[in-house]
Amino acid sequence: MDVFRAIKKRRSIRKFKQKDVSKKIIEKIIESALYAPSSKNCQPWHFIVLKGKKKDKIAEITEKNFEQPSWYPPEKSSVLVSCKIIKQAPILILVLNKGPRSGSEKKATKNTELISAIIAETLSIGACIENMLLTATSYGLGSLWIGDLRNAKDVIQKYLKIKYDLIAGVAIGYSDYRPKSKVIQKIRI
Repeated sequence: MDVFRAIKKRRSIRKFKQKDVSKKIIEKIIESALYAPSSKNCQPWHFIVLKGKKKDKIAEITEKNFEQPSWYPPEKSSVLVSCKIIKQAPILILVLNKGPRSGSEKKATKNTELISAIIAETLSIGACIENMLLTATSYGLGSLWIGDLRNAKDVIQKYLKIKYDLIAGVAIGYSDYRPKSKVIQKIRI
C-alpha cells in the first residue's frame, strides 16, 4: 500500500476481533517507528509489546489508579473506555520516552529550554507512533493511539519496573467493524 493511501485509510479503531497478529507484523510496525524523524536525532523512544494477561493487567491497573483529568466530565471517563479497548485488542504496545528529559515535566514550569526539549522529545515520539499507525494500516490492521494511560503512568511504570516515562499506548488488531469515512476540510492555496 502506498503511503498516501495508508494515510487516507487510517482510522482510530475501538473494537477488535479476537484474532492474533503475527510476530513478524508487530516487528515491522516497531521497525517503522524506528525510522521516524526525531529532534536532533535523539531517538527517545522505547517500546514494550504486551499481550494476554500482562496487557489486561495494564488496563486493570489504569482502571484502579487513574486520575480523572480536571477538564473532562467525570461521567464521561475516556480512561475507562480506553481500558475496555485495551482488554479487547490482541496487542498493546507501550511507547515510552527514554530521552534525557524523560519525566522532567514537573521541573519544567519556568525553564523554557527544558520545556522546549521535553516538547521536542514528545513530538519525536508522536512521529514514531504515527509511523506505527500507518504501518498497521498497510498490513490491514486497525490501531488506536491511547494517551489515557498517562493518567496512571506512575503505577504502570512501577508495576513493569521501568524507569522510562510512559507517553502512550497503541492498541493493535484486526478491526471488528468498518469505520466511517473521514470528513476532510477543503484546502485553499
